[in-house]
Amino acid sequence: MDTRGIALSNDEVEAARTESVTLSLGWVRSDAVTTRSAVLTGRRNHVRESAATARMIDDFLLEAQMSWLMAPHDPEWAAQYEDEASRLREVFGRELVAIHHVGSTAIPGIKAKPIIDIVIVIEDIRRIHAFHEAMIALGYRPRGEGKDPFRTPGRFYFNKPHCNIHTHHAHVMQAGHLDIEAKLNFRDYLRAHPEEARAYSDLKARLTAENTQGIGEYMEGKDAFVKGIIARAKQWKAQEPQRS
Repeated sequence: MDTRGIALSNDEVEAARTESVTLSLGWVRSDAVTTRSAVLTGRRNHVRESAATARMIDDFLLEAQMSWLMAPHDPEWAAQYEDEASRLREVFGRELVAIHHVGSTAIPGIKAKPIIDIVIVIEDIRRIHAFHEAMIALGYRPRGEGKDPFRTPGRFYFNKPHCNIHTHHAHVMQAGHLDIEAKLNFRDYLRAHPEEARAYSDLKARLTAENTQGIGEYMEGKDAFVKGIIARAKQWKAQEPQRS
């Protein structure tokens, strides 16, 4: 068995299967992810790994844990966003053009992974590295350009883990990037169309429960639905002046 280039022995795999480890906090997860997480946790704790391998294991554990947690909508997510946004405004200062709460935690009434997704719009993306130190001080890890599942050029990603649990994702883009409009339209459309929002919520819950291959399978499973919403949201947004 191999996980992101980390070779696991048959004994390690069998030990994890036999132990039937369950992730804490009642997380919804697949047996495959649980098995690999158990094995990698044991290796991370008991084997002297190279620095690169240790980082690889840590990255996998974070993904394995947070990929499968789905929670009912929590009204506190909006307040958590506002608290974080105030800190991020201080980090980016005069370079900041706008900051937005996006993703499922920004849409009332639907299930979501409890991770606050934040779009940060700045004047000049070439200055992104000037903010790394301040973002690290705030608890974020710079992950680089195009590290989202769709490898979006010009989109710089930071995640903020607490006790190996992601709490915030920051997506930094230059003003005018097409992904900014797409994310805002998607959010606003589902806020205005609760039936479609519920359908999206139900789809995510089903994909999570049925998943056996990881985050890639989950993203692929909802890709067509998301693209359909983005297309309808763009048309809906273009008609906004007629509705007002």
